[in-house]
Amino acid sequence: MLPNDEGVLHRFVRRIRDAFWLILGCGLLLGCQPASQSITIGALNYLSQLDPALHGLEAGLIAQGYGAELNIIYAGNVGQSLTLLEAEAQRLLDEGADVLFTMGTVPTLAARNVIAASGRQVPVVFAPMINPVSEGFVYSLAEPGTGITGVHNANLVGKSVEWLQMILPETRHIVTFYHPEDIISESLLASFHDLALGDLTFEPVAVSTPVEAMQLLGGISRDATLLMMPTPRLGGLQSVQEAALAMGIPVFGYNVPVEHTVATFTVDWFEQGEQASYLLGRILSGADPALVSVEAAESRLLINQGIAQRNHIVIDHRWLALAHEIAW
Repeated sequence: MLPNDEGVLHRFVRRIRDAFWLILGCGLLLGCQPASQSITIGALNYLSQLDPALHGLEAGLIAQGYGAELNIIYAGNVGQSLTLLEAEAQRLLDEGADVLFTMGTVPTLAARNVIAASGRQVPVVFAPMINPVSEGFVYSLAEPGTGITGVHNANLVGKSVEWLQMILPETRHIVTFYHPEDIISESLLASFHDLALGDLTFEPVAVSTPVEAMQLLGGISRDATLLMMPTPRLGGLQSVQEAALAMGIPVFGYNVPVEHTVATFTVDWFEQGEQASYLLGRILSGADPALVSVEAAESRLLINQGIAQRNHIVIDHRWLALAHEIAW
């Protein structure tokens, strides 16, 4: 658990490091100005909630001095079908993308498949991503060894459960909904195998639609907390979260927005995209993407005190003091 001042220090050190690499990559003889030729970035996404990552990438590139020469091609969320994502990745390559920016695991897979089939050497920068090594995108975080790098979400399911227990100490059961064909859900659920939950019980519930999840809310015991985790095939499930809270079921999030939770342990998609922009800046300045280390996004605790109070949940002042942000 990082107090606020340590979190600020962490971001400061990261910015200093990013600036160092930017200066080194640009070259002092060029006055640290980006190359003037046109740069085309093809963006690939399968979940609209991740759009802030692209906004962060663009903001970060502008902060590095890129401007009129920057051309970003983005058609928006094209769906979660690998076939559709591969078709979009191919379209981006056909339109002359110099690099692909992928938001999520499946878009990154689509980009890798299409680039491999084309025989071209097009770098891929991702944000976000879960387990890039186990997914086979890189050989290691320190030295990816491929044309793919980016910013990953460290698997902090265990830390999120710790926060859940501290903020909602009356919890005896943790229930989560997942789609059985969702690779993100599969990866996150596997993390629970190694967790020491003590007296807590964990119940993953497979559903195919948000409507099905809504229908199952009535069966959740009153001493349970609904843990919301990323489930791209089900969308954000905001209506399910709202219904659970209305029924008196606390909702805690892991890498989901705080708006419909008592609290969430999450990353900031905009900041993650901004962080990825510095990796991309190094690549555009000539760095070999195979040697550009994958970085971890910073996770933070967000507490929705407004929802807590409306649901008569009293949160210990110690945890409020450690929160990065308190919403009302």
